[in-house]
Amino acid sequence: MKSGSLRLRLLAMAGTSIALALFVAFIALSAMFERHVERRYGEQLDMHVQSLAARLTVAPGGTLSLSRPLSDTRFNQPLSGVYWAVTDVSGGGQLRSRSLWDRQLPLPGIETETGRPRREAGLLVAERRVRLIQQGRPYPAVIQTAMEDTAVADARREFNRDLAISLVVVGVALALAAWVQVEVGLRPLERLRTAADRLDDDPQARLSPKHASEVLPLVAAINRLLDARASSIQAAQARAGDLAHGLKTPLSALRNQAGRLASEGHDEAAASLTVAVTAMERQVNRELTRVRAAAAAQAPRQVCRPHTVAGQLIRVVSRTAEGERLSWVNDVPRDAVAAIAHNDLAEALGALLDNAARHATSTVRISQHSDALVVEDDGPGMSDDQRGAALGRGVRMDERGGAGLGLAIAAEVLGAYGWSLTLEKSPLGGLAARLSAIS
Repeated sequence: MKSGSLRLRLLAMAGTSIALALFVAFIALSAMFERHVERRYGEQLDMHVQSLAARLTVAPGGTLSLSRPLSDTRFNQPLSGVYWAVTDVSGGGQLRSRSLWDRQLPLPGIETETGRPRREAGLLVAERRVRLIQQGRPYPAVIQTAMEDTAVADARREFNRDLAISLVVVGVALALAAWVQVEVGLRPLERLRTAADRLDDDPQARLSPKHASEVLPLVAAINRLLDARASSIQAAQARAGDLAHGLKTPLSALRNQAGRLASEGHDEAAASLTVAVTAMERQVNRELTRVRAAAAAQAPRQVCRPHTVAGQLIRVVSRTAEGERLSWVNDVPRDAVAAIAHNDLAEALGALLDNAARHATSTVRISQHSDALVVEDDGPGMSDDQRGAALGRGVRMDERGGAGLGLAIAAEVLGAYGWSLTLEKSPLGGLAARLSAIS
């Protein structure tokens, strides 16, 4: 995909959005899970606090004791990770679980909410202040239960690993969904591009309004541009045609004047005027041919049979003074079809056959090779430099003894249809003019 591709931009934006959303989701879900685990552990610690409070009594000596031990055996295992302690605030000592061993729980802090432990010294600590009354005397105490917070970290790590795998799978699924969405969303543009490509086959055609509503303004704009372009071409063709036809009358008057000068004995002036008039007539005819070919190219698609066109032209040219002395060969297949108007192909081929007749020694051949129509002769031909310059931009072809004008006319007609004219050395020894393309 190109860097300026709309598809690439949409997919890049979708990928970035998905990655950012999944990253935020990972952080949020991980934090929510950690709070959930802490809350669950906090509820367990608070239950132990309540159990200790229910078992806490005052011995006859005024010391605190438990009426029966807790059922959780972890409190009896040294350094098991779960601890409890009851501190007599009045200075009567402290009761401790065996699991504490030589450790000390943090000093009592402000009483926390039920199920919401506090973190301190690597522990989750839940505590509650209680007051026992024995024989009218108060015995204040603080009950603390705690557990190592590594349990929370281990749970969070395992959860994060599973969460990461799940989010990667979700990310892949979302990326595929985004790709499908982009492809489906851009399909109207693909259909519009396909419809626009078909306009090359018929310049008079316009885009159909049967497209997605979002691209209808673009469809309307393209149709307006096509209408404006067609109008401009028609106006330009009309002006060129009018100009060319307008020049014919003055040229005819000049030719008559040249004839009058010759009849009066002014041969040199008459010859000069005749040469100038002939060059101008050739230019006018060239412009008329170009305008007509351009107009035909804008018309609906046309086809013709090159074999038939070549046969008709050979019958005409072979009757001329230059054509009678030559052997004419029509090797174009009878079923070949060319995407060009009959008259315009005749115009281009006629100019090429006329040139070939003037320069050929004995043979002129028309044949089809692959997708090209080839006109060959066995004359002197052209050198590589001459062939390169013959169709070059800015070359005045009418100064090449007649050959250049025929090539120029053929190139103009073919160019209007998007064809090309190339010059090569013929196997017959002379010039080969290749017209592409034949379908």
